[in-house]
This record gives sequence, C-alpha cells and structure tokens, in this order.
Amino acid sequence: MNKLIKLFLVILIISGCIQFYGCGNPTPENYFNTAVLNTNLLAGFAGNGFSRQLDSPLSKLSDDGQNTSQMTRSEFIKSKTKQIEENYKKIEDLKVTDETKDIIESSKELYKFVIPILNNEYVKLAEMYDSNAPADQIASFTNSIQEKYSAKFKELYDALISNGKAYADKNKIKVHWGN
Repeated sequence: MNKLIKLFLVILIISGCIQFYGCGNPTPENYFNTAVLNTNLLAGFAGNGFSRQLDSPLSKLSDDGQNTSQMTRSEFIKSKTKQIEENYKKIEDLKVTDETKDIIESSKELYKFVIPILNNEYVKLAEMYDSNAPADQIASFTNSIQEKYSAKFKELYDALISNGKAYADKNKIKVHWGN
C-alpha cells in the first residue's frame, strides 16, 4: 500500500510539472491564434462592416435563455469592445521572443488604435442609433469615422497580416488567408 501511495505521488508530481511547463510555453499556433487570428473580430472596423452591423437589427438571448430580444446598439458596442479588450489582454500576456516580436507588437499597435475609437466614436454612434437620431446625422457621423480612421486601420491591419503570414510560413502553420 505504501508503494502505491508513493507511486501515486510521483505520478501526481510529474503530471503537475508537465502541466506547469506545458502551459507556460505556448505553441506557435497559440501565438498565431492570439496575436493574428483573433483580430478577425476587428474586420470591418472604420468601414462598411461595422456600419452594417450597427444598421442591422441586433438580437440577444433573453435572461431566461429561451427567447431573443432586441439588443441596443450601445449594448452591441459594449459587448464587442469587451471581447476586443479581452483579446488585447491575452496578447499582452504573451511572452515576446525574437520570433514572436513582430506579430505581438503589430497586434498590440492595432488594438491600441482601435480600442479608444470604440470607446469614444463608436459609443457615440451607438447612442445616436439608440436615440433614433436622424438618418442623415448617423450617416454623416459614420462617414466621418470612416474618413478619419479607415486608412490608418488598414495600414496597421495589413502590417499585422504581413507579419502573420511570415510567422505562419516560418512555423508551417496552415492558414487560408481568403485571398
């Protein structure tokens, strides 16, 4: 019986070490998924994609989990921003190495650009929708967001994708880039 307890303790210690060290060393795929792939949530930012999302009727699951109810645009932006901020936190938690530096830094730059705009301009735009502001005011404000931010967003996003492609190629990560 004593040998069985010792064997169990040895196995427990070994598996604990494996978990500890395994969790501390993300794979290239983990880095790629966190720093590059998660930016899919930003698709359409400062462009027609976000505009269509705000124009469309939005639904959410009701508190009882059985029905849907209409989601306000403010709730939508708040929810989307929360997800984006959570993704950014995951990127900040990644260990920067010589190999991962480009994707992590370019991803951080993109998120640092997007998050303040979500928390300011997009919150205001959502409030305009929710208060039934005139369509021409909404369109004008939407256009001003696009004109002011779309070029810089595209520049940062393209830099990240370029770095992501190089990282994926180097690490033999199979990715369908959609182009």
